Amino acid sequence: MNISAQLQRRGDRGLTPAAQLQRRRDRGLTPAAIRTWRQINYRPTFFLRNKLLVLAAVAVFLASGVTHAQQTNESPSSITLSVEEAVMQALQNNGELSLRRLQPQIAGAFAAMERGEYDPSLFGNASHSRDSATRTYAATGEMRAETENQTEFEVGIEQRAPTGTAVTATVSSARRESSRTGILYNARLGISITQQLLKGLPPKVNLANVHRADLEVKISEHEFAAFAEALVAEVETAYWQYVSAKESVRVVENAVAASKAKLLDIQERVAVGDVPLNDAAAAAAELGMREQRLLLAQKAEMERRLALFRLLYPNHGTPLTTPIRTLSPLTPPVTTMDSVDDHVTLALSSRQELMEARLRRRQGVLELTVSRNGVLPKLELFVTLGKTGYADTFADSFSNLNDSTHDAALGVRFRHVLGNRKAQSQRTIASLNVASAKQAIENLQQLVKYDVYAAWNALDSAQKLVTVTKQTQMHRETALRSVQARVEVGTATGLELVQAERDLLESALEEVNAQVQYQLAQVQLYKAEGTLLKRRGIGLE
Repeated sequence: MNISAQLQRRGDRGLTPAAQLQRRRDRGLTPAAIRTWRQINYRPTFFLRNKLLVLAAVAVFLASGVTHAQQTNESPSSITLSVEEAVMQALQNNGELSLRRLQPQIAGAFAAMERGEYDPSLFGNASHSRDSATRTYAATGEMRAETENQTEFEVGIEQRAPTGTAVTATVSSARRESSRTGILYNARLGISITQQLLKGLPPKVNLANVHRADLEVKISEHEFAAFAEALVAEVETAYWQYVSAKESVRVVENAVAASKAKLLDIQERVAVGDVPLNDAAAAAAELGMREQRLLLAQKAEMERRLALFRLLYPNHGTPLTTPIRTLSPLTPPVTTMDSVDDHVTLALSSRQELMEARLRRRQGVLELTVSRNGVLPKLELFVTLGKTGYADTFADSFSNLNDSTHDAALGVRFRHVLGNRKAQSQRTIASLNVASAKQAIENLQQLVKYDVYAAWNALDSAQKLVTVTKQTQMHRETALRSVQARVEVGTATGLELVQAERDLLESALEEVNAQVQYQLAQVQLYKAEGTLLKRRGIGLE
């Protein structure tokens, strides 16, 4: 259903303006159509004072709805985009961005795996053994065949802590059947505690892998943001370059039309003898030159449109010949600019590359901490406590755990690799990596400063160039009027008039180019300081 039919639906009748506005949003109307509708419905005196404007607004409203309906089809007749809409379209359709969006999720899964190293573990085992042997009794010298069957069960839970502590609690039961002693059951409750005293003691060492994985998540987020920022800058650059190409075509088309009209006028004047034949030849040559220039401008416009189309619809079924209409106008430069030092300060805290490099250095510091701890000997303190019950039945063996039978052990374990060259080498490598990362950050900071200074200088020059080209355009318009007046009185030749018109055309193209260069320089400055996404209101999840 088109928009005009939607406006006639009974569902809209009797609703408040706010409710009708929400309904139109739900139907997918374009922002321009919604704004026009809001202006009409929220101004009661609008209809009474400006009936013609109301009719024009409704026409715009319906036209925008038709354009939106065409855009939702598989093959729209045209595409109308502002620079903001172009950016969002590119972000939605870029396949590589979609793949990079998965990297932080993958890194988060690895971080969860590292934390899983300290999850408690439940274990158990069961075994059965049979022993048949002939034994000699020393007192009587008698040899007797004996058999023994033993069945054991054990379950337990083990917990490791970042403090270097490992705790194991077990419950076990055993059944022994022997031809000499009969059947005997025993049950045991035990607990074992092991504490690292040197190697593996500090929590920051044991949690190093967890911290590294967390840093890797943040690093992947910065990498994703850096790619998205570069994509936004590329899209905006392509958009404004296409705007420049379209404006150049428009200027040259106007010049060609003016040149054709002038040639017809001169030919008529030549026919009546007012001007010499040479003026007609000069006007025809000028028209040919402008038509050549128009062909080049149209070729450039096509190339710019394809470049923008590739960024907007890389895997889309929209035909490449679909026209693109741009909505965003060329905005005039700001009157004042922030100091370059302010931009540098912002860049040092906002550039994704710098934040990633700092996180890499923190990873290196963690690796150095682990490698230093790895040089130490392994020294463990362990304590084992147990309580055992014996009986002729399985149930009584657990009941007899209150008896005085128990076992306890206390001791230390020591292990050290002589020379320990592997650990020493790992510490040396980690130390060098940290120093290298520090130097890399300092070098990157210098490059960031250079980028900001260069981008700021380009923006400052572009701002001044816009003013100069505008003034040049005004002066050349005055000069053209002067030459035209002189031609009328016969004090200037047709060649001088052609040259003045040519100069005016050049200044018009230079003015358009200067305005576009200002837009591009602004984009590059925001990218250099790492704030392009924030300034465009784009959040990455």
